[in-house]
Amino acid sequence: MTAHGYTITKEFHFAASHTLHELPADHKCSNMHGHNYIVKIVLQAPALDHRGFVVDYGELSPIKKWIDDELDHAHLAATESEAEIVYSAMKSLRGKDFEQRTHVIGANTSAENLARYIYRRWKDDFPALREVWVSETPKTWAVYRDLVIRQNSYLDFALVNETAVILSEETHGDKSG
Repeated sequence: MTAHGYTITKEFHFAASHTLHELPADHKCSNMHGHNYIVKIVLQAPALDHRGFVVDYGELSPIKKWIDDELDHAHLAATESEAEIVYSAMKSLRGKDFEQRTHVIGANTSAENLARYIYRRWKDDFPALREVWVSETPKTWAVYRDLVIRQNSYLDFALVNETAVILSEETHGDKSG
């Protein structure tokens, strides 16, 4: 089966600190550190709207504003308690006028979890959203994407040259028929 459609991508940038938990103490990423993140938002549609768009890029400006206001130059925390600890420590170092921005994502702040967090934050606002890509370094990317569920399997797909391509399929459930 061949399916055709359209894909657009918009790229956003922000800088933030984080700490990865559940790592050995000697792992360099268990220390607080930061990245210049790149986020790519991928939207797909089987047909274009009356203007000839999947989505007008200008309509994605709320995502940029949210990234700028909430994530840029913030500490990404897994939990509220982590955010409070970071805030208290920085305030004791910087003084009473210090304002630390923290943003709680509700999970370990890996690139994978950050991609999922951003996807879930914006999926209801942009139903055409299919993937969120997050890069911490020039050589690494994490992707969170839609999965299409078929009976007894999960089908992961992408549009490649306007053709639906199966990336992976995982069978589950009763195999006895």
